[in-house]
Amino acid sequence: MNNIDYSWDENKDSNESLIENNIEVSENEEKDLPTRHNMQIMRRLFHMLNGFVIATLYLISFDHSQMVHLLGTIACVLYVVEQIRIS
Repeated sequence: MNNIDYSWDENKDSNESLIENNIEVSENEEKDLPTRHNMQIMRRLFHMLNGFVIATLYLISFDHSQMVHLLGTIACVLYVVEQIRIS
């Protein structure tokens, strides 16, 4: 975390250099983090894969009630795993 100077120094030059330093640090930090644009392709592929799996399961002759039970069970298991991961 950056050190923040909370003093009430009225020296304009030091305040400007402090702002410039903060801008440089934020620009460097943004390069390391994934952006929404970078994550968008993977997110779309994930959703397309989920749709493809569900359509394939219907194609191999699961009826509606079997699909509801199967997908409900998968959703419950993933919920429990996610709660364990967060804890």
